[in-house]
Amino acid sequence: MRHESRAGHFYSKAMDIYSAQCDSGDAGGCYAVGKLYQEAKGLAPDDSKAAEYFTRSCNAVSGVGCMALADAYRQGKGVDRNLAKAELLIAKACKGAPANECAEIYESLGEDYLQGIVVVTNYDRAGANYKKSCDLGSSTGCSDLFNLAYDLDTGTGVAKNEAKAAVFYSNACAGGVFEACGDLGIDYHNGTGVAQDFAKAAVLYKKACNGGIDDSCANLGYLYWSGRGVEQDKEKGKALLQRTCTAGNKWSCDRLKEIDKQP
Repeated sequence: MRHESRAGHFYSKAMDIYSAQCDSGDAGGCYAVGKLYQEAKGLAPDDSKAAEYFTRSCNAVSGVGCMALADAYRQGKGVDRNLAKAELLIAKACKGAPANECAEIYESLGEDYLQGIVVVTNYDRAGANYKKSCDLGSSTGCSDLFNLAYDLDTGTGVAKNEAKAAVFYSNACAGGVFEACGDLGIDYHNGTGVAQDFAKAAVLYKKACNGGIDDSCANLGYLYWSGRGVEQDKEKGKALLQRTCTAGNKWSCDRLKEIDKQP
C-alpha cells in the first residue's frame, strides 16, 4: 500500500509538472500528459483526454505527438476512427519522428485499407501506404507490397488487376524484394499489365537471378538462348538452364530437352 501511494504521488506530481509545461506551450509536456492518460499512470485511463493532449502536442509541432494522435485516429481511441485523417497526421509526424516508427504505422495503415477497416477496401491506398513503409526501410512493408501485387496479378482473393500489380511489383522490387523483380520481368516478357519489352524483362530477370531467384535465372537463360532482349549467347543461356535444371527447376529441364532436339 505504501508503495502504491508513493507511486500515485509520483504520477500526480508528474502530471502537475507536465500540465504546466503543456499550458506554457511545450509540445513535449502535452505529449507526456497524453501518455499518462493513455497508460493510466496514476489516474483512470481516458483515451479522449489522451487524444486531446496529443492534439495539443501535435499542434505545437511535435512529431511524436502527431504520431500518437495518428494512431488514435487509426484505432479509434478517444476519437472517431478516421484513416484519411490518420494518413495526414502520419505525413506531418514523419517530418520529425523516427523512420522505424513511421514505417510501422504506415504498414499498419496499409493493412487497415486492405482489410476494409472503417472504409471500403482500397488497394490503391493500401499499396501507397505499404510503399511508404517500404521506402522507409521496412522489409515487412516491402513484402506486404509484393504480396498485394501478387494477389492482384493472379486474382487471388481480389479482382485481377495486372496493371496495378505491375506498379506494386516495381515498388517492391525497388525495395529489395527480388521475387517482385522476377515477377515484373514475367509481366514485361508476356506483356501483361505493361507493354511487352524483352529488354526490360532481361534486366529484371538478371536482378532477381542475382538475388537468388532460380526461376528468374531460368527465364534469363532462355532469353540469352533465344536472343530476345539481350545479345544472343547460347552458351550462357544453356549454362543458366543447366544450372537451374540441376537445382530442380522442371521448366529449365524441359527447355534443355527442346534445345537438345534442335539440329
